[in-house]
Amino acid sequence: NVLSAISIRIPLDIPYARADQFTRQLSLLLLIILLILFACQHLIHRRTVLVPLERIRGTANRIAQHDEHLGEEAAPSPGRELCELTNAFNSMSRKLRHNMDHLEEIVHERTRELAESNRQLATAKEKAEVANHAKSTFLANMSHELRTPLNAILGFARIMTRSRLTDPEHRENLGIISQCGEHLLTLINQVLDLSKIEAGCITLDEERFD
Repeated sequence: NVLSAISIRIPLDIPYARADQFTRQLSLLLLIILLILFACQHLIHRRTVLVPLERIRGTANRIAQHDEHLGEEAAPSPGRELCELTNAFNSMSRKLRHNMDHLEEIVHERTRELAESNRQLATAKEKAEVANHAKSTFLANMSHELRTPLNAILGFARIMTRSRLTDPEHRENLGIISQCGEHLLTLINQVLDLSKIEAGCITLDEERFD
């Protein structure tokens, strides 16, 4: 673009010395005019380009350093190109703010769900421990209730086996009863031992063996 135009008319009938002096003065004048034009162009360039870019850079630095500046927008810039650049930057800043807010909502939601899941797990663990304790108590009581009549059966079977009045056929039947009763008593004792292990009440009986 043409900023200005200078028209120079040099008369041809002036003496050479005066023409040389006139040329020097004209050159100096042109130099001054060029310096003024350059200064004006620099000021215009700074106002329309450098200052808006500096604003955008400052806003970007604040956003990069602190999350609370997310969503901050740069001031409008003159000129079509810089205006489009500023609008694009502001749009990006708004999207970053929106995404950050959405991410915070997701984190809060996941944290709440995790806390609820942990609470449910703790409740389920507590219920399982109570049920396990109840099961162990039930097994211990049932083992005791089963062993009491079983010991009576085994005891009377031994007494009848030793009796002289018992014939050999009945003595054989009593042996079968005693054998089955001993096997059942072993199973009951093993169940009782398992319940003691689960309840943490097992005792260790040391014994030498080959």
